[in-house]
Amino acid sequence: MSVDPDTGRVLMSWSNFTDPGRVPSAPGGIEISTTYSDNLMTATPPTWSARRVVGHDEQDGQASIPGLAGRGSNNAYVAWSRFLEFGFIHKVAFARSTDNGATWSEPIELSSAFAATDQILGNDRVNTSPSLAVDTSRGPHRGNVYVVYDNNNTFDGADVVFQRSMDGGTFSTPIYLNSRPGEDRAQWFPWVTVDATTGRVNVFYYDQDVDTSGDATAVSWQYSNDGGLSWSKPMALTARAFHAGHGNDTGQPNLGDYNQAVARQNQLFAAYASTHQVGFADGQPGLRFTVPDVSFNRNPPQKISLRQGQITVTDPRSDRRNGRHDGEDDDDENDGVVKLVKIPLFNYVTNPLNASAIRNVEGRLSTTTPGVTIDDDEREYRTIAPGQTKTEDGDYVLKLARTFVAGTPIELVLHVSSEEGSTVLLDTIDTGQPQATALLAENFDEVAPGTLPAGWTRVHVTRANGTPNNVPWTTNNTFCGTTSNAAFHVNANDVASPPAPNQARFERLFSPAFDVPAVSSYVTLDMDVCTNTEDEPFFNVQAYDGLVLRITDLTTGRVLRSNLAEAFAKEIRTGSAKHYPKHFPRFTSAVYLEDMSAWAGDSHGFQHVHMKLPGMGGSRAQLRFEYTQDSAADCTFVRPGTSCGVMVDNIAIRNVVLGGRP
Repeated sequence: MSVDPDTGRVLMSWSNFTDPGRVPSAPGGIEISTTYSDNLMTATPPTWSARRVVGHDEQDGQASIPGLAGRGSNNAYVAWSRFLEFGFIHKVAFARSTDNGATWSEPIELSSAFAATDQILGNDRVNTSPSLAVDTSRGPHRGNVYVVYDNNNTFDGADVVFQRSMDGGTFSTPIYLNSRPGEDRAQWFPWVTVDATTGRVNVFYYDQDVDTSGDATAVSWQYSNDGGLSWSKPMALTARAFHAGHGNDTGQPNLGDYNQAVARQNQLFAAYASTHQVGFADGQPGLRFTVPDVSFNRNPPQKISLRQGQITVTDPRSDRRNGRHDGEDDDDENDGVVKLVKIPLFNYVTNPLNASAIRNVEGRLSTTTPGVTIDDDEREYRTIAPGQTKTEDGDYVLKLARTFVAGTPIELVLHVSSEEGSTVLLDTIDTGQPQATALLAENFDEVAPGTLPAGWTRVHVTRANGTPNNVPWTTNNTFCGTTSNAAFHVNANDVASPPAPNQARFERLFSPAFDVPAVSSYVTLDMDVCTNTEDEPFFNVQAYDGLVLRITDLTTGRVLRSNLAEAFAKEIRTGSAKHYPKHFPRFTSAVYLEDMSAWAGDSHGFQHVHMKLPGMGGSRAQLRFEYTQDSAADCTFVRPGTSCGVMVDNIAIRNVVLGGRP
């Protein structure tokens, strides 16, 4: 929807789904449509113009977005997505009206075909929907049209591209806006808005460049003051990264579908979805978690393009701190424990559009945690080149008071200054020595292959149409080159009767229940997983068949709720990577687990999985392994001649209490 600031005309656009058999002019079954109203604020009900069909090409899809030029102009615009080749190849279409939406020109395409956005770890669904804005200011670029959208031609998940038109019909070549196109993982759901006062072009989007793997996500923002010719470096709107998968539970919230922004008087007003860390029982006695959150930024500060790398903490036991502070013990009887902290800084922008070295970089560390003081709080980083990670010229020194309680997290605040400006970086370090107690262990070796240990049960989820696809979990001692027994589910097209060839299924394996003591810092889950299932060879992350884990709350007095592990886990590691390796697409079926991150594809042998699960103290819980596959194909479709399935072994659940030396 768009509003003419002068006349109050409201222009709406949408995809009208129709039947090509009844409407042969729309062979793809979609008509990109518009209507407008001139009395929306004064009439009850308002009147709307007759629907106009702007586009009806076989490739026309969804996500139309209109824009009115206003300021005395009769120009109006609409952009939308076109889908080619199984939805993996997209284009952006565009049409112009010179009579404020009454009639429309023939559509054009803004660019050549491009690869669609890959699935994104933790995020519920993805798209390449364009965002469009018109400069309605009184500045020198008034009337310019700006469009941004995802483009995955570099196959790093997606990059944000920008195009502009100065005449309402001819568009510039797409340029990449994000930090390191092709090397910075996924950027998605971009939104563009123009400051109605100054003409500044603002773009913001989700960004997983904040980590080398996993679902850690930030929101980035950048702007142009010259009509899109040059751009600021991407800056973080979020104070710290968040887990995109948190809160992905029975409600399957669509993170980011409705991110939007406006700009006025040189201020950006941005609203978007984010998350924060929650525990196992968050939202009880309800069925859903309390995340995601609605976040809002007004007039965000400009920041330099630096972020912290992997923080290392040394707990020295020598009598001197590497020659510094001679005569002062590491653990002074009055001062308590000393910790040495290194915080590397990363100049994350290498995009030729705006990359540059950042000079005279200095850091000043503080903390908001009681009982912690910073001894050596200032350090120099000097010059950090584009793409360079640099460690400070010495350690930051933290002193923990004797009254400091082991297990208390320490909140760090790093104030960074440079010739370009400044930024504030937040992080948290854990303290205490983990003391673990076993709660459940299973390696499946005490039973014969084909049988399950006592207390383990398999549950079949029946399809509404009654298709006989009941293929239960079992154990196996040959898959993935193993010689020991392990839990196993085959990935196979083995439904032979009608309505074959629909192979969709959902099979569950339940563990015995286990009780977590009331005193608990967190629970750990360790296991080994091997998969060879159907994934998408065109993408790096998208897969169709595989395995997810839920942890069910069986605690007396709570609502029975089966939580996806990714909805609350503080940490998930699969091998050397964070989180799960793959993600399922949207596929509406009662027996398919859509829009979830999963263990899937070719794991290249067993991978060790480690999870850290907070908020489980005093809970009774159960592991529920859930295997799913879509309606067609298995791993042999992408890896012919291989054995297909998923395997889980060496499961160990432990309760951890942090204590001892901080």
